[in-house]
Amino acid sequence: MLINFMPVRRANIFIKTFNIGKCSRIVAIMKVSFVVAICCGVLSECGSADAADNCWSMGAGQFANDIAFCVSAEVPASARNAYGPKGLADSNPQTAWCAPSGLHGPFPWIEIRIDDGAEFRRVLVQNGYGKSPEVYRQNSRPRTLEISVDNGPAARVTLPDYHDMAAVELPSAGKHRAVRLSILDVYPGEKYTDVCLDYVMPDFEYEESLSRPPPPASKEDERAKDNAKPPTPPKPLDGKVPFGDLGLPSDKDLELEPR
Repeated sequence: MLINFMPVRRANIFIKTFNIGKCSRIVAIMKVSFVVAICCGVLSECGSADAADNCWSMGAGQFANDIAFCVSAEVPASARNAYGPKGLADSNPQTAWCAPSGLHGPFPWIEIRIDDGAEFRRVLVQNGYGKSPEVYRQNSRPRTLEISVDNGPAARVTLPDYHDMAAVELPSAGKHRAVRLSILDVYPGEKYTDVCLDYVMPDFEYEESLSRPPPPASKEDERAKDNAKPPTPPKPLDGKVPFGDLGLPSDKDLELEPR
């Protein structure tokens, strides 16, 4: 949910509410006060978020003013562990996002919301709950995802069933404001039906590496190039047989004697 505050001056006080599709805006103009505009969602349907959304924001960083991780559901926290959207971005294998699920759904979704971010074309994903190999197997893991971006088409991808980092290509490259990962089916857990995901993040560094010029050659490489000798050209044969006498008969030996 986006909340913007805009100072204004007005002599009267009134509240106006209007709806556009799923997107609700409430504008309150108060005397020598402010305007509050609330608009849910950044996807094309203008309403990807609703009152049930649970989001965690990581704040400003090198590549964006803010990145928020929103989920449609989560497993309630216990006395020792939390399973909310923060577990998707804290790079801690002891934590993960987990949500109630079943073998046949309904399945939850994750949405990454980027405020004034750099361009990227893929996301990094660590599947499952990587606290330990046993915990990984006990919980379900996303198998098929439908990935959609706010300014491009959607695509389906199949995640590998291991905890190593995997790069998932997006349908298109761009300065995306929102990326939604909708789980379509799962690798079933051996003990629990909860579905878990350990890490997901836009791969800004990869995009930056594509535009980075190649590193200059080192002094050792340049010195080796300067000292390299050109190949020696072959010497002329000067009428000599190239392979010497191979024991073959001469032309005279092959002449036939008259009878």
